[in-house]
Amino acid sequence: MAHAGRCKAVHVHPLDCDLIFSNVVLLQHINSLTDIFKEHRNHAEEHFRDDILSRARPLADTLGIVVVILPMICSRQIHRANTAGLDIENYYITRPYIPYLDSLVSSLTSRFSSNNSAQFNLLYLHPKMMQEL
Repeated sequence: MAHAGRCKAVHVHPLDCDLIFSNVVLLQHINSLTDIFKEHRNHAEEHFRDDILSRARPLADTLGIVVVILPMICSRQIHRANTAGLDIENYYITRPYIPYLDSLVSSLTSRFSSNNSAQFNLLYLHPKMMQEL
């Protein structure tokens, strides 16, 4: 087995060993992803226009799809303002894109916060990780 040398201190299945080591690196990747999503949120208009809308419009034209806005405008809105203007870009930035990024960053931050780091630090008790320390 190719993985036998990595987990020779204890009898661990090679797949389990790989999962343990990948979980140690997981927090680093989650933190970098969270930073990327925060940067996208801070520059939402630019990222939406340049990365998403610039690719979606030609694809929609190729497929013969007409992108329209069907906003729900209420006469008495109490939780947030109605859509300001009726152009496609502003509508899709303010309605699905920004709330989705906020939700994604919030979810990643709460799931992988420092409050949960104790559970991830338990992985350092694995004999292979102790050898590397």
